[in-house]
Amino acid sequence: MNGAATPRAVGAVVRERLARGRTTLLATLVGREGHAYHVPGAQLAIDPDGPGAPRPLVGRLSGGCVEDEVASRGRGLSVGARRVRLDTSDDGPYGLGSGCGGLLDIVVEAVRPDGPDADA
Repeated sequence: MNGAATPRAVGAVVRERLARGRTTLLATLVGREGHAYHVPGAQLAIDPDGPGAPRPLVGRLSGGCVEDEVASRGRGLSVGARRVRLDTSDDGPYGLGSGCGGLLDIVVEAVRPDGPDADA
């Protein structure tokens, strides 16, 4: 997974997968409370059905501690979107030494080759 990817790089991966007829999950950080490594708008492309799926492909939502969990929360999503809230505070399950220390609100959506985003 390329963690330093720009939004343009994430978009390029999604478009390339759409061109090959592959669905991609697109996770977008839509809100945060407390400290977080990225601002709302950060994105992560997820392969929902390839080897080892669901697995992150490109992009980051945090410093690297929640991307696998976000991919896992997208399991089974083939249409529409799902909202995910992760607690990265020291008391939360992803907070131990993560350096984040806040709450992350994320929307995971299925981008399908036959969906409205196919021509994006």
